Amino acid sequence: MEHEIELHILKQLMYNKDLSYNKILDKKFPSNKFNYYLKKYVKEGIIKKNEEKYNLTSEGTQLLSTLDGITLKKKKHPIICCFILGVDGDKILVNKRLKQPFLDYVGIPGGKLDFGNNLIEQAKEEFLDETGLSGDLELKVISNFVTYEGKNIAHHVIGFTYIATNITGKLKEKHREGENFFIQKSKLTEYKIYPDLPKLIDSCFSEGITEISGKRFIENGEFIGIKYD
Repeated sequence: MEHEIELHILKQLMYNKDLSYNKILDKKFPSNKFNYYLKKYVKEGIIKKNEEKYNLTSEGTQLLSTLDGITLKKKKHPIICCFILGVDGDKILVNKRLKQPFLDYVGIPGGKLDFGNNLIEQAKEEFLDETGLSGDLELKVISNFVTYEGKNIAHHVIGFTYIATNITGKLKEKHREGENFFIQKSKLTEYKIYPDLPKLIDSCFSEGITEISGKRFIENGEFIGIKYD
């Protein structure tokens, strides 16, 4: 019953605005329970009341954007990340990951896009925070990879990869996210790398912006293959 009431209130305000109490109310629900959940949403800042009219707040709109429009259950969404390929002469900057998922795999520095940030500012922040470095950034790759473990989706990331040149600053050799080091691309075969890393690096040195998408496959936490779309 309680879930039905919450669902009903949110659905009414998802598809309407400036609703009076009577327009939201469904008489099949006990009024005391209905009033409790309506006031609860107002107190939590999900709904606002103004001159006897109810509407979603910006926080309420944000909440609903993460839910299924029919069931209002939480939906899974891809992770959006910014990655930065630092270049210094004939070497590139890579990062050995020190946490799950993909523990011990070598890739390039980066991080999730924070709510409200734009892409290049996020990339600059991640590069400085994780490596201690700054540089001239240029967007080179937009990627979309879904990682499967068996038939289940284990990970889904949309990436915006920038190349960083004219690098300044002092390299942080170790960060909470991983270990950073410069290396020649030919030496990457000595490490356990993400299967898409070579294609990603090559695309960063090509003209224009490259789009890459595909499926990666893992077993017991280890990559076992990749298939490009």
